[in-house]
Amino acid sequence: MIEKLRNIAIIAHVDHGKTTLV
Repeated sequence: MIEKLRNIAIIAHVDHGKTTLV
């Protein structure tokens, strides 16, 4: 469960970085 949450957080972080870059 903790790994899943961490995975989602990482994906959200990457997604946010992409949107800011674009």
